[in-house]
Amino acid sequence: MIVSVALPIPVETLFDFTLREDGPAEAVIGRRVLVRFSGAETWGVAVAARERSGNDSSLEPILVVGPPPAFSPDLLEFCAALCRDTCSPLGIRLNRTLPRRASRAAPPARRVAVAAPRPDALSFIERARRRAPRQVAALQRLLTADAA
Repeated sequence: MIVSVALPIPVETLFDFTLREDGPAEAVIGRRVLVRFSGAETWGVAVAARERSGNDSSLEPILVVGPPPAFSPDLLEFCAALCRDTCSPLGIRLNRTLPRRASRAAPPARRVAVAAPRPDALSFIERARRRAPRQVAALQRLLTADAA
């Protein structure tokens, strides 16, 4: 099955991807999908399904299908009508309709290693305590976490 995906890019075109999962492609409509586009993994929203693509080249597969629909068929139609009226791309409109946390993929967790504080760093911490207490508290937590 071929699934048309609206990607959050400033283009008014839907992009076709193949669905590797068994079952009806209509069950994917309205769900967030992770696809490879221009060499990067990007989240989009599946908006249509069909048997054939108008594209003659080989299509990329959908990598991940998100949890049950983020968009109902009525909401998809409303966003499409809004895009027609405002001349805005559907992918960007759908991405902005999602909650902010859901519209981006979570970045990988990173651990920061801080070397043992130098004597001048300690004096900096004392001077900065009045101007930036939150940053100083975060720095002290990092320094004590690495020492433990």
